[in-house]
Amino acid sequence: MGTAWFRRLLAATDLSRNGSRAVGRAVRLARLHEARVTALCAGSPGLGADVLDQARERLAGHLRRYAGGPGVDVVVRVGRVSPTVAVEVERCAADLLVVGAHGGDLPADALLGMVPENLIRSGRAPVLVVRGPPGVDCRTVLLAVDVTDSSRKAARRGIALTPGAEHYAVHVCAVPGEHLLRMHGVGEEELSQLRHVCLEEVRPRAECLVGSLASPVPPHLLVTTGSPASAVPELAGLHGADLIVTGAGARSKWEHALLGSVAGRRRLPPAAAAEHVMRRARCDVLIVQGARR
Repeated sequence: MGTAWFRRLLAATDLSRNGSRAVGRAVRLARLHEARVTALCAGSPGLGADVLDQARERLAGHLRRYAGGPGVDVVVRVGRVSPTVAVEVERCAADLLVVGAHGGDLPADALLGMVPENLIRSGRAPVLVVRGPPGVDCRTVLLAVDVTDSSRKAARRGIALTPGAEHYAVHVCAVPGEHLLRMHGVGEEELSQLRHVCLEEVRPRAECLVGSLASPVPPHLLVTTGSPASAVPELAGLHGADLIVTGAGARSKWEHALLGSVAGRRRLPPAAAAEHVMRRARCDVLIVQGARR
């Protein structure tokens, strides 16, 4: 079951347990999409040859455990982590970068002691942050959407990556200035009425977006109010989602609402909204930058 969107996968690992999950998930997805995998370990400049040899041996062990056959390239590079991974994404023309949630076993995280947020900001490819067991396919996927074209394209990527899953499209709308309104004495009854108006206004547009996703089975639509930073992970837990999909391109209405509720007036980079969700989620998160297709 090949797809033109996922032909080459790059799994970047720090050789920790989470890193091995990233390798395993990449291999499993590659089999689903008839894709090829490159497994990358980046070592900090100045590491000795013995440490790099250890990295190669442990990476080979990951692959013996998960790959079980040809189709996986092994790469060990030396350099600063985020730039090294970004260069490798370009070199192998990766359609998806797969990483584990942060955490290393080696002293001082000497090998790929990366923070996934850095890779989200620096890369061009979608980033899949893996927390779940690699041997289990996604059964339930939450698509965090707004009404922008970028959001639509990110949702399509998520559906294409997980064709056998049940998909939920989630739109979380925030009442503009709700926090300030509450500070100025607006009561809960009035705020509840404003939330209802917000829901009624956005629902038709959200339904239109879901209908445009060209999915064989249209996603279930969930529209609610609140802070997307907390509501999206909470809904993912409520529905037992294995994966959350969100865009991180140009700042969208969904992202603007999240930044307003979480960060006040502090200016954050465009990927910050997705990063807030990623930190709070207990499942895997797919973050699509720019959603070129």
